[in-house]
Amino acid sequence: MSRQDGDFGAFLKVQHERFFEATGRFSGELADRLSECAYWMHELASTIEAVVDVTRQRRHDRAWQLMEDILDEHLGVLKIMSLRHACKVVGSRSWYRLTTWSEATRRRDIFHLPFNMKAASYRFSPPGRPAIYLGNNVYLCWLECQGPPLESCRVARFEVSLRDAEYFLDLPTNHASYLDPLAKTESMKDVFKIDPLRITNSPYLDDVERELVEYLSLWPLLMAVTVQRLEPAPDDPPEYLLPQLLMRWVLKQKDLIGIRYFTTKFDRITNSNDLSINVVLPTRITNKHEGFCDFLVERVTCTPPQPFDNATSVPDETLFNEQAMDVRQSAAGRYMIEWEGAMQHYQRTPFGRMEYWLNRPELAAARIDSD
Repeated sequence: MSRQDGDFGAFLKVQHERFFEATGRFSGELADRLSECAYWMHELASTIEAVVDVTRQRRHDRAWQLMEDILDEHLGVLKIMSLRHACKVVGSRSWYRLTTWSEATRRRDIFHLPFNMKAASYRFSPPGRPAIYLGNNVYLCWLECQGPPLESCRVARFEVSLRDAEYFLDLPTNHASYLDPLAKTESMKDVFKIDPLRITNSPYLDDVERELVEYLSLWPLLMAVTVQRLEPAPDDPPEYLLPQLLMRWVLKQKDLIGIRYFTTKFDRITNSNDLSINVVLPTRITNKHEGFCDFLVERVTCTPPQPFDNATSVPDETLFNEQAMDVRQSAAGRYMIEWEGAMQHYQRTPFGRMEYWLNRPELAAARIDSD
């Protein structure tokens, strides 16, 4: 979601007005269901606006109190939404991380930034708090890094082990998913051009209308934390305020390990049936001045980072056969992407080949202290 207005607070107010105007055009059972949660939707929207306003007044403690209270109020719905989406995420065993640091050769080189190095500000991580950002495919990682030359990139495959009742807070939507179609339609049947239950990684499980109402009840939050920043971005982008407060709240929840969210990057033209997802795992240890977060070292394993040349310089039959490629494409819902000026099978592009390369037994994921 992009914006042209430099006033972030005013931008949110306009989007909220558009949203309530759009949802107000529904009729029938959908309208009845939405009316039952109308108060909570308006309260959520007004609170988010207030958080931005009081932050502008430098009342940071008050901003946090408002954000914490409203999130606590919606904890039940957020948990239901997250656990439901977890049932639909395909290939959640493998995640990927890309770096342009040419000297990255060990697992620790592609983990989070060591505590003795200054961490920059990112969407869900404030300055000074390192985090691990992952994507569910290598192509997405490349897009998130602004499409650097492949010869300067190295990629590792990650695995995340959840303990006991741990789960991700899922934010399975973005502005383009809902507001644009809602603004152009007056009937439920026109919202979706394809069956949302058939989309890979879709947030919908079995009852699209009921689940849509739940997502719409949280829409002011889901939208506000996925707004694309203006470019060139300042050192402290206003678009990062709300997602960073959300992560602060996540860190207070004992059973939440991180945030899983749909990318804010718009994929290039594809005919894929896949929704690309990111994961952010925040560091939780605050009393270390060097090294890595013990909490994440215990739960996160990865392969050594690999250059693209390793995967692109070997014959196809070294990586896959046609039957296996068809099965993998179908399971992931990732078929064709635009690459080098033409539509190509994802599995044959450098990104798909890298995923095959990183799945080889000799590149097993392991703890970073195993190097």
